[in-house]
Amino acid sequence: MIFAEAGKWNSPFAFDIARRISFIPSLYCGPASVAWIASAWNESKGRKYDFSTRLSDKTLFPDGPRAFHGKLPGFQLSLDDLLRRETNGELKLSPETYFSSRSIHNALGEYEMPVILRVRGKKLKDGLHYLALYKSALLSNDESDALEFCWQDNGLLGVHDGITTGLGSTIRKASHKFIWGAKRVVES
Repeated sequence: MIFAEAGKWNSPFAFDIARRISFIPSLYCGPASVAWIASAWNESKGRKYDFSTRLSDKTLFPDGPRAFHGKLPGFQLSLDDLLRRETNGELKLSPETYFSSRSIHNALGEYEMPVILRVRGKKLKDGLHYLALYKSALLSNDESDALEFCWQDNGLLGVHDGITTGLGSTIRKASHKFIWGAKRVVES
């Protein structure tokens, strides 16, 4: 197996924060991903970050859809804007968009920073959903390459056997395309 990981986010501290975020009611996935990334980052910098109070403040994180970048009518602040704000301008989203499982795995391994993946929810009413990938593993190295992705999730895909864990994983072929794309987190 060949692993790729974002070290600060592949830690007991980050796993505990993911679990705690998953218990915050009525929380949209974009803010949950941003606050999780910001929590581990701010901790690594020795800064206090009260994710629970911040996420519960609907003036900071109002409900509604969000784009990766930019401003769209009817949308809230983009994930890029939120990430910059919550990390004192130290982190942002890259301009590149990744679509294939292999390219996402390679970006995670090369840069050792999380990747925010946008996927369609389980049901049409769920709309698009954001996950923060922190680890991937190449499970085989032949024509049927498979990758296991591990992610933070605030609920939609982070519930297993009726238990909310805040974490999840899935296995995809290396050639699998995520049509809604992924953005890696970068230092500003």
